[in-house]
Amino acid sequence: MNETDDDPADPRTYVEVLDFTPAGVTRFADFLALHAPALEPSALALECLGGLEEQINRGAAAEWTLAREWTLEGAAATFQALDGDLVLHAEVLPVRSDSHE
Repeated sequence: MNETDDDPADPRTYVEVLDFTPAGVTRFADFLALHAPALEPSALALECLGGLEEQINRGAAAEWTLAREWTLEGAAATFQALDGDLVLHAEVLPVRSDSHE
């Protein structure tokens, strides 16, 4: 938590990850081909996109981790989205008002 978390005048932006761009589709498919070739990219795309959205909105790096149980290496593998990999929609959330009228 930072100092502005309780400041009602501090606007918040929520970033929605809508999809992969064509470049992102290719990078994600390449990531799975390298670490888990038996898995179908489309089957994990929504899980990955949801995880990336959570990370972005927490202010963390846009990363998603594939569990070790699913990888060839037997170790977790991390996909890191790059600029141009994601279709994003940002929305400024309404300012919170604690006053009662």
